[in-house]
Amino acid sequence: MGTLVATPSNRLNIIEQKVKKAYFARRNKDIIEYETAQETYTVKKGDYLGKIAKKKKTTVSKLKKDNNLTSDAVKIGDSLTIETKKEKGRKISFEKLDEANLGDEVYIIVETEYMHDKEIKMSLKQGGETKVLTETRKAIYVTQDDKEVEVFKATVGEFTKNNTNISNAKDFINCAIAKITLAPKDDNKNKTYQDTLEKAKNKKALMYLVVDAEPNGLIEVVYDFFTSNYENVCYEGEGRWFELKKNQSAPWMEIAWKEYKDWSEGKWTEKKDDGLKRANKYIKKAGDSFKANKKAWCGCFIHWVLTETNNTKKSNFSTVTNNPTSSQNYWEKSRYPNSKKINPSLESPPYGVITVLHKTGWSGHVGFLINFEQKENKTYAYLLGGNQNNKVCVQEFLVYKEGATIIYETKSKTKYKLKGYVYPEEFKINNNEKYKNNYKITGYTIEEAISTN
Repeated sequence: MGTLVATPSNRLNIIEQKVKKAYFARRNKDIIEYETAQETYTVKKGDYLGKIAKKKKTTVSKLKKDNNLTSDAVKIGDSLTIETKKEKGRKISFEKLDEANLGDEVYIIVETEYMHDKEIKMSLKQGGETKVLTETRKAIYVTQDDKEVEVFKATVGEFTKNNTNISNAKDFINCAIAKITLAPKDDNKNKTYQDTLEKAKNKKALMYLVVDAEPNGLIEVVYDFFTSNYENVCYEGEGRWFELKKNQSAPWMEIAWKEYKDWSEGKWTEKKDDGLKRANKYIKKAGDSFKANKKAWCGCFIHWVLTETNNTKKSNFSTVTNNPTSSQNYWEKSRYPNSKKINPSLESPPYGVITVLHKTGWSGHVGFLINFEQKENKTYAYLLGGNQNNKVCVQEFLVYKEGATIIYETKSKTKYKLKGYVYPEEFKINNNEKYKNNYKITGYTIEEAISTN
């Protein structure tokens, strides 16, 4: 006769610390959530509906509707009900990735259980049987917090703790979220990686992720996700690898950002001779000889970035052939024959395109588009350009439609008409939405700047 074996219960109720999942992701555009409130406004001397609407960030038509007004007339002492809308938070979400480009900004999300405030270390290593970027089983360099590392880190719960305006923070309270750039910080290493991927042809850079949730080895952690011979490894094995591809973003932006970094860190300063001398180099490259403090040079900066890209990357991107100093020539096919145009609209343009703005006559502005987003029910564009406050910096524009015209407006209310977007025809924009609008949303300071030429 068989016997039954009694299994002891877990009377100690030991809590197991777990890593449930780990994956690469791209952050989706935040969903902005608003709340409305009402206030009573008393009309003062000098007030009129247009002035009140501007002050309270609303419209005349809404003021009239909310207050049952049949005309624009108001008098001192009138009470108006004003409904205001303000941002109360942002709902964040992520899209899981199984591939990305060299230079992409990505997130690694580690879902855990009973591990709040615990630090988790990670590495991205070469997988497969074939050497591509490095030897198999060896880590590649990435950039985290502006530092080049082989091991990057994240603390469980820290991401939402440091971003207090996230409305769905509770969804990520048990997650360690690391934001990294899939490239070394060192220019030479970065170029080596890109050249290697260019030459790889039929070889794929297959990568896997190592997660270390017990760096001191004192506390045993259960890894629920493992699919290989190693319990703390994911993305390993046929059909599961993470593929790192060559950079498909506008290559010239690497040069533009490097130049921005030098200006923002004070290597060149607009109020000293070194800044003027640097700007004069852009002007000289464009074939002109005026002094940077005498005339606008935003077109010269665009031309310099494209030609410098060709020099350093051995590329052949076209630029304006006749007077690249003028911003408006970037939209003229006779002046920029080897170019592709994107007509003006409120649709999100590709990252890195040259944005051509018109003011009057032959005056206007050009800059590289780096971000395009919705904020408080409004659309904003961000341009990295030259001759903005007499230097290279990032400027914010409010984007809206005025009749049939798309307007780009600065914070100081300077209006430009958007002629459109343009880029060298030698560059093939990847229409895959994952790469087409790979906007830069962090890593720069927005400055108020006005530039015309």
